[in-house]
Amino acid sequence: MTLMRRREWAPAAAVVGGWVLLALTVPLLDANRSIAVATANPTTVALTVAAAITLLAGALAAALRPASGPLATLLTVVAVAWLAPVWVGWGEGPTVVRTIATLLPPLAAPLLFHVTLAGPRGRLGTRGERILVTSLMGAFAAVVLTLVLVRDPFLDRHCWSNCTANDLLVAPVPRLAAVLTTTLLWATIAVAVATAVAALVRVRDAGADRKPVAAVCIPAATAVAAESARAALLLANPAESVGATPTEAHVWLFAARAIALAALGAGVIWAIATERARRHRIARLADELGASPEAGTLQRTLAAILGDPRLEVLYRLPGTTRMVDASGVDRSIARAPGRAIAEIRRGEDVVAVIVHDDALRGLPALPEQIGAAARLAIDNERLHVGVLAHLHELRASRARVVDSADAARRVIERNIHDGAQQSLVALLYELSLARIAATNTGAGARADALAEAQAATGRILDRLRTLAHGPIPAILDDVGLEAALRRLSEEAALDVDLSELPQALPSAVQRTAYLVVVSAVDAQADSEPLMAELHLDGAALVVHVTGAAPTDPEPLRDRVGALGGTVETAPGRMTAVIPCE
Repeated sequence: MTLMRRREWAPAAAVVGGWVLLALTVPLLDANRSIAVATANPTTVALTVAAAITLLAGALAAALRPASGPLATLLTVVAVAWLAPVWVGWGEGPTVVRTIATLLPPLAAPLLFHVTLAGPRGRLGTRGERILVTSLMGAFAAVVLTLVLVRDPFLDRHCWSNCTANDLLVAPVPRLAAVLTTTLLWATIAVAVATAVAALVRVRDAGADRKPVAAVCIPAATAVAAESARAALLLANPAESVGATPTEAHVWLFAARAIALAALGAGVIWAIATERARRHRIARLADELGASPEAGTLQRTLAAILGDPRLEVLYRLPGTTRMVDASGVDRSIARAPGRAIAEIRRGEDVVAVIVHDDALRGLPALPEQIGAAARLAIDNERLHVGVLAHLHELRASRARVVDSADAARRVIERNIHDGAQQSLVALLYELSLARIAATNTGAGARADALAEAQAATGRILDRLRTLAHGPIPAILDDVGLEAALRRLSEEAALDVDLSELPQALPSAVQRTAYLVVVSAVDAQADSEPLMAELHLDGAALVVHVTGAAPTDPEPLRDRVGALGGTVETAPGRMTAVIPCE
C-alpha cells in the first residue's frame, strides 16, 4: 500500500523536501561561501551533516509507519531549522532565501517540545497538550515574524552572519527589535525547562514503553537545553563571534546540539524498529507459544513481547460471566489507573481479555494482531483453565465440608459442656457429699458404694469429654498448634521439633497438622520412638513424621486433600504438605 493510498502525502512530501534541502546545503558548508557555526571547522561540518541525515532518516521511518501522525513532518522541519543558519550566512545567495531562512531557527525549541510530548508515536495525548503546543508555536511564530518586519540587520551591531538582507523589512524599529530578540531568548530558556520536565514525566509514566519514549524524549530535551544555553550566552553577551569566527563556547554548544539531534533521529528509528519487531512477534504468537503450551504460557509470552511484566490474560468460562486466570482462580476485571483492557472474541463471544499497560494503547489493537493459530492456543488454554477452575471449586467445597464438620463438633462440644457435662459434675458433687455424710455417720458399706458410684460417674464424665472433643483437644483452638503438640508429646512417646513452626497459621491448617501427628501416634508401637518435625516451605506447612505411619491413610489424605495438600506414606514415616493459603 502506497503512502498516497494511506493519505500520508504531506509527511512524505515534507521528508522529500528535507532531503532535497540537505543536498542543496552540502555545497554551502564552506567558510568561504557561508558564515555560520556549522562551517567553523571540519568537525562542525561533519556534525551538521550527520545530525541532518539522522533526523531525516528518522522522519522517513516515521512516514513509512502506518498511522505515523505528524512525527515525520516535525522531524523534517527540525532538520530544516537546523540547516537554516547555513542559508542565512550565504553571503552571495538570494536575499529572499536568506530572509526566509532567518524565520526558522527560533522555531526549533517549540518544535522539539512538540516532539517530546508526541514521540515516539507522533500524536499528542490530550486536548490540553494540543492547545498548549498550538499556542506555543503561534506565539513563537508571531514574535519571529514581527521581529523580521521591524529588524534592520544593518543597524544591529552584534550581527555577524546576515547583516544586509531582509526583504520583509517594513520599518526599522531597533528598540522593538531588541526587545523581541530578548523575548525570544528568554522564551527559549523557558521552553527548555518545560521540555525537560515533560521528558522526565513522560519517561516516568511510560510504563512498558519507557525505553522507546526515553530514546526520543531525552535527546529532544537535551537539544533544547543546548539551545537554551546558547540563549543564555547571548543574553549575557550578544556577540556570537569574534570578528567573523564564532566563539569557542558557541562551537561547543553547537556540537552538543548536533549530537543530541542525531541521537533524536536514531532514537526515533530505534523506537519504530522496536514497535515493528513487537508487532511481528505478536503476529507470530503461535510460534512463540509452541506446539503444546502449558497453562500461563500465553500470559508470559505476551508480557515478554510487550515489555509489560504486569500484563494479565483472563479467560471467560464457557456459558458463564466468570473470569479466571491461567491457574483457574476467579478474577474480577477492573479498570485500574494506567491499565487498558483488550478483548479477544470468538464471533460475538468474549473468550479472553488482556489487561495491559495503557502506554501500549497506541499500538494497533492486540486482538487484530493475534493470528488464527494463536487463537487456537487461546481456546486450548481456556479449556485447561476451565478444568482448573472446577478443581478449585471442588477443593473449596471439600474445605467447606471440613470446616462445617469442625464447626458442628464445636457445637456438640459446647452443648455437652453446657448440658450433660454440667449435670454429671453436679452429680459428682452430690455423690461426694453423700459419701462424706455416710462416712461421718458410720455407714461404711454405704460410703463404699457411693465411692464406687462417684468413680464410675467420673469415668463417664471423662469419656463424655473425650467424645465431645474427638481427636482435637480444646487447647488446640484456645492456645494453638505448638501448645497442643507439646501437650501430646507429654502424653505419648513423641519428640517434636517446632523450631521453624510459624506463629500464625489458619485454624484449619493447625487442626489438620495436629491430626497428621495424632494418626502417627495412634499407629505407634510401644517400643518405637516417634519424631515429628514441622516447618514452613514457601506457602505450605510440611509435617514430617518418622517412626510410624497409619495403616489406612485414606481418611487422612481426604482431610489434607480438602485443603489442597498431599500425604505421602512409607513404612515408618509419613510426610504431609498442607497449603496455608
